[in-house]
Formats: sequence, structure tokens, C-alpha cells
Amino acid sequence: MAFVPRLVVANPETEVVSAALALGYNAPLAYSVVLLWSLILILSAALSGKAHMAAPEPALGCGRFVIWELVAVFALFFLAYFPVFLARYAPITEDHGFITALFRMVCGQIPFKDFEFLYGPAMIYSLWWWGQVFGVSVTSYFSFLAMQEAVQFTVLMAVLQLAIADRRRRYLVFLLVLPFLVDTLLGVNWSALRRLLAVFALLLAAMRPFDFRMNVAVAVLIGLYATYSHEYAAAALFGIGLMYGVLLLGPNRRRALVSGPVIALGALVVWAAGIYAMLGPDWPHYIETMKRVVGVMSQGHVSFAFHWTLNSVALFTLMTLACLAVGGAMTRFRQGASMGDLFLVGAFGFTLVALKSGLTRADHWHLGAAFTALFFAFLLPLNSLAVSISPQMRKAGVILIAIAGLSYLLGIHSSSKRYARAYLRGAEDVLSGARTVEFAPGEFRGPTAEEEHTKPNAKLSAIGRYLADPARTDRPVLYYGTAWMVAPRIGACSEYFPLDALMYSELPNPGAEFLERHRDAFVVMTRADYLRVFEGETKQKESELALIPWLGSWLTSVHFTQVDLEARLLQDARDRTTGAYLREYYELENLPEPFGREVLLRPKAR
Repeated sequence: MAFVPRLVVANPETEVVSAALALGYNAPLAYSVVLLWSLILILSAALSGKAHMAAPEPALGCGRFVIWELVAVFALFFLAYFPVFLARYAPITEDHGFITALFRMVCGQIPFKDFEFLYGPAMIYSLWWWGQVFGVSVTSYFSFLAMQEAVQFTVLMAVLQLAIADRRRRYLVFLLVLPFLVDTLLGVNWSALRRLLAVFALLLAAMRPFDFRMNVAVAVLIGLYATYSHEYAAAALFGIGLMYGVLLLGPNRRRALVSGPVIALGALVVWAAGIYAMLGPDWPHYIETMKRVVGVMSQGHVSFAFHWTLNSVALFTLMTLACLAVGGAMTRFRQGASMGDLFLVGAFGFTLVALKSGLTRADHWHLGAAFTALFFAFLLPLNSLAVSISPQMRKAGVILIAIAGLSYLLGIHSSSKRYARAYLRGAEDVLSGARTVEFAPGEFRGPTAEEEHTKPNAKLSAIGRYLADPARTDRPVLYYGTAWMVAPRIGACSEYFPLDALMYSELPNPGAEFLERHRDAFVVMTRADYLRVFEGETKQKESELALIPWLGSWLTSVHFTQVDLEARLLQDARDRTTGAYLREYYELENLPEPFGREVLLRPKAR
């Protein structure tokens, strides 16, 4: 994967921005290499006939619910994301996108129609419905996140209680998967629920594959899952399809021919009904957005060049073990398959599909997410009839998961530090009785995060008040590049379709075209962007020997060495179009107060 994709030059059909492409790495080809490599391993194991080397490890006895554990887990994770603390210094990282989307909905905009959203509609509408009950605000967003985190980890512990009676082993499994599931980026998209739903669906399908009521339950779960996160739901459905493919080899092929289609067709019906229930006649905009995002990502947009790290070596070694276990059992599937067999096959199928996005970004977040189900396949003591995982192989799997988890912690060091800083400062403010500042109604165009902060940013508030003046309130606003992140704090909704600065929609629809259609629009941009675009000043990052990034590039992720390159490429692509337009047709607006890190531009007289 590190070598072959460099031999074939990538030739994307549409314009993409890619650190991988800039480094001579063909990211789309990397996925094909993994598929071919997996197929070779499975066929080799199937033909070798060495599957009988060891008997499967016997499953432990069924456990029972331990209520105090569940209560403790719920309380721990709700407190870890305590909304009142976090709201004082949010947005923090990826919560920017969701708070921005919610505030744009307050402004009357519709997801997929008026602004880009990369995930399923259920992800944003669940937040919106929550906001209709508790109010749309930063605190409300984090209350939803805290509740979701608490519930999902409580359910996970409940599943582990039923599967693993031994307390110490149960705690060990929980701690082994925790690094991959904890959300330090604080976006709902990185909540563990997005991957755990796949694990739960695969477990239910493997538990009673021919029970009609269970088939219907799995179909409903997968259908709803697809409205929430279509790519991981598709990976889970593919994994379930592989389960029934294996069952077609055994004595229950006729029953498999009924149950498999029930799940697939049922999931499709539930997904379509859910999409229409949420979006109504606007559903084609969701399909169009999904096709566009999948299309440009498949061509390598915002992709990183893969290189081996300790983390990726551990993950792909685990996948190698899974390939050998599945391949070695191919002939024995004719005799039947039990829950452990089916879950391993399904988890492998999930990983195989999820790696499509995992290898596009190639960082620890996306790679780790693709392996979530496979972790549980090696950690849960499920009965196996065909697959022979020896105690030594299972122990090796546990060690590999531990290595991947420990190296993953290094990758979330920066996001954890930002989260912890915001949490601790917010806790200090709240517990000391520090109050937020109340703004007068109509002081801003829409909701602003500043009214939930202990110390509002005076510079951003000044821009917000200026834009909210009755003489200017009807004029559109465009946030240039990374300035989109201050939109929730300025309190003025963008009317430009892209939500963030990753240019999924911006390349075919540059901001210059929006500004040409709306010649009275204001533009908010960072001071650094203004100096670069208008005055040619480029501030290069000082080269310094930082221990964490250096270690991280070898132990954890390509993100450490390529994220700055990607930022420059995105910046250059935007400057060539919208930046050039701004230089010709825009100038600094004069505000009563000096600008801070962000500046406001107005159109020149033509």
C-alpha cells in the first residue's frame, strides 16, 4: 500500500485537492491493493487446508446485567461531556460544523438544499428536534452529545455484561476499545454511535439469522442507520450480505435465500421512508449531495498518502489474521456456521467496505473506525463452529488491538488537550459563579455562541453587530476559507452552499460565482488570509522539532506530516478563484473598532 500506489499516476476525472496527489500517491488505487491483498490471503488460506491446527477457544458463559456498573458508566460519560462546562469555550474542534449547521437551520435554511452536509439527514435532524425541545444553542448541542455518549457507552457495557461474565475480562475489553470510541473531536460525527450501530446490527444478525422477527429488527436498524450515516450503514449491510453468502454454502441455504433479501429490501424501504419523512420533497438534494461527495472522494479529494506507522501495522496485521481465519474456514462453512463465525465474517465485510473512506484519509481516525467491528470479533467470546481461532491467534489479536489503541492515544493528544482545556476552564467559570453576558434581542442577526461564553470576543461581536444593523441585515455574508468557523460566534448565517473549507462543493461552485450573483455581499476572512490574498504576505510555519508530531508521524498517523500540506493546497485552490475575485472587487470595510483576527470586506463601487 505504501509502494504500489506510487507506481501508477492518478488521473482524476474532476478537479480535486489532494495531499496524496501532490506527493505522487494514487490514493484510489490503494483501496484496490487492499482488496486484492485480502482476496489472495483468503484464497491462500482456503487452499492450504491448515484450518484444523487448533480448536476454537470455547465461549464464556452468558453474563447478566450489573445495574451499578451501568449507572456508573452513564454518569461517568455524561459528566465527561457536561454541557454547561463545554459551552463556555465552544465551538472547540469538529463541533464547529454541527453548531454552524444548526444555526443556519435557525436562519431558515434546509440541509442539503441550502447548505452542504456530509452525513445522513438523521444526524442533523436529531440535533434539530432536540433543539426544538430544549432550544437551539451551544449548551443544547452539548447536552445532546453528553446524553448520546452516556447512553451509547451504557448500552455497550450492557452488551459486554451479557457476553462476558468475568468482570475483569469485561473491563479489559471495554478499555481496549475505548481509545477508538471516545469523542475528543466533539462532533456528533465522531461519536461512537456511528460505528457501534454496525457492531450491534452485525451481532443481532449473527445471533438468529433465520428468525423473521430478528430479520425485520435488523432491517429497521440498518435502514435507520443509513439515514444517519449512509457509508457505515452500507458497510454493515455488506457485512450482513457476506454472512448470508456464507450460509448459502451450508445446509440452510434455502432459509438464507429468504432471510437475506428480507433484511436488504426491508432496510432499503426503511431508509427511503426515513429520508422522505425528514426531507419531504427536498430529498433529491440529499441524493445529489451524497453522489457528489462520494464521487470526489472516490477520485481522491482531500486524501492523504498512506505510509506505514505502528498503528497501521497493528491494524492490517489484525486484518491479516481475520483473512486467514475466514479463508481457513471456507470448506467447513458447508457444515454450517454459528454466531461467532457469522460475526467474524460480517465484521470483516464491514472493515473491507469502510476502508474505502479509511484509506482515502488514511489517518488514525478513519482507519481505526473501519476496524471497529473487527475489534469486537476478536474480543468477544462467541461460539464458533467453522472458524478456528486458536488461543494464540486470539491473544495475538488482543495484543495488536492494544498496540493500535496505545498508538491511537498519541493521535488524539491535540484534540484531547483542546477538549480538556475548554472543559476545565468552563468548569472553573461555572463553579466559581462567573456569568455569561446577556445580549439585547436583535443585537445580532441570529443566534451566537458568544452569549454563552464567559468572556465574549469583542472583535467578533463588533462584526456581528455591524452586520445586524437594519441597513445591512439583508445583505448576504460569505465566510472565506477557515473563517467559516467563526460564523456561529458572529451570529450571521452564510448563504453560500459549502458548510466548511474542505471544498467538496466549492470546487465546482467557487465563492466567486456566489459573489458575482450577490454583488452586495459582505465577506468575512481571517487577517492572515487577507494579508496573503491582498498584500501577498505569506507567513510560513517555523520549523521546529516537536516531539509529539515527530513520534505521531511514525507511531500513529500520516495526519501529522500531511495536514499542513493539505491546508496549503486548499488555500491555493481557493485563492486562484475567489481570492482573485476579492482582490479585484472587494476592499476593507471601516468599522468603529479595529479588527482582530478576522476582517470584514465590502464590495467596491463598480
